[in-house]
Amino acid sequence: MTGRILRVELWRSNARWMALLLLPAVIGVGEAGRGLTVLALDQRQALFGAFPLAMGVAAWHARRDRRSGVEELLATMPRPRWQRVLPGAVALVIGAFAAFLLTCLVNVALVANAGGYLSTASLPIVAVGAVALLAPVAFGLAVGRWLPFMLVPPVLILYMAMNLFFGDTEAYTEGPDASGEPPGWLLLWGTLQSVGTEFDFAAITARTHLGQALWLVALAAAGIILYATTRPGGRAAAVAVVAVGAAVAVPVLPDRYAEAYALDPGATAPVCTPRPPRVCVTRAHRAALPDLSGPGREALAILAAKLPDPPTSVTEISYADPPAPRADTVHIALWVGGDGRLRGPVLGIVPDIRWELLLGAGTPSCADPPPGTPERRRYDLARLVAAAWLLDQDPPPADPGDPALASRTESLAAYQALRRLPPDQQRTRVAQLRRAELACDSGDRLDLLTGPR
Repeated sequence: MTGRILRVELWRSNARWMALLLLPAVIGVGEAGRGLTVLALDQRQALFGAFPLAMGVAAWHARRDRRSGVEELLATMPRPRWQRVLPGAVALVIGAFAAFLLTCLVNVALVANAGGYLSTASLPIVAVGAVALLAPVAFGLAVGRWLPFMLVPPVLILYMAMNLFFGDTEAYTEGPDASGEPPGWLLLWGTLQSVGTEFDFAAITARTHLGQALWLVALAAAGIILYATTRPGGRAAAVAVVAVGAAVAVPVLPDRYAEAYALDPGATAPVCTPRPPRVCVTRAHRAALPDLSGPGREALAILAAKLPDPPTSVTEISYADPPAPRADTVHIALWVGGDGRLRGPVLGIVPDIRWELLLGAGTPSCADPPPGTPERRRYDLARLVAAAWLLDQDPPPADPGDPALASRTESLAAYQALRRLPPDQQRTRVAQLRRAELACDSGDRLDLLTGPR
């Protein structure tokens, strides 16, 4: 009997409208080439925009007894209210889940077509996103039951949408506590960000998933209690469920918002060219390997032709977990687009990826001076001049609006000073700068490169 009632509810209730209205609202807005985890995080962001619609449809569904004029008649039936209303609530949840899971399957197809990383770390993100849909449906039913008026659903949709789109959402990730970092309890409300290439390698910690799921289940249970119960203590029970949910979920969540993220080992696993010289990218950016292999091999050939003990491979690194410098490897961070292909150099001070590969004579930066200081300007200028010497090109013009960067006049003067030295001394000084960078030695790099001896 229950199964037949549920089938009737799926066909005759607002479950279909729930699915049709939520379908465009829960589509992820991410970039498929960056991987399924990023797309799942972006879908979680879009999911918040679907909450007002879910609440409005549920509130309209809760009005149907009043709308049909049978509310008083049904109240006289001996059958408990929760048994009578539960199939309709389940039908609405199934409709919301169907829309969400269909868009998840679309995301999988988009990522596979773009050659992106189909990470299993995205599965719990999707699962918690599905659980998140329970809360607006449950509270929409509760509002519709206790305020069964025609204008309530549209007003509820408008009110919730205004709160979401014009509220202080920056507080989710920018509201610091006394330590200067966002506290972990903001994860109860804040969406998980996916901005920046470093999130291509991210996974969400188990504590974050568990804490958010517990909190969302508590909210959904409170809404269902308010909708289904007829007992006088129902409202108090709903408040108690929310309080218990918060008391359990907050200690489970990480202490700091940033601790919600962890590195996905599968995303950072290397994918390399089959023939030497070896050029490798992370598995998350494997679609960018053809774009990096040509410039990477060119940079290795330049280093081999001009410097002693040159590196023999190029490997992509993650900003979140950079390895120690290695003499045999050129490390580089990549900036990929929505199609997963190489978009260009991460640093805006160089014209193409070859320059970024050859900065500091093919070494990663290990600068101690903070950005914007005169010492840091000289440090960055020395690394740029070393790349210009290797490429036999004048240094590119810097952004005139960025005072932290050396001007065109400064970079040309330093480059010409290096070029005025005898050829053997030029080679020796660039090699010394490379060794200093690999060892992260102290000292002024520009003096090392162009100063008197």
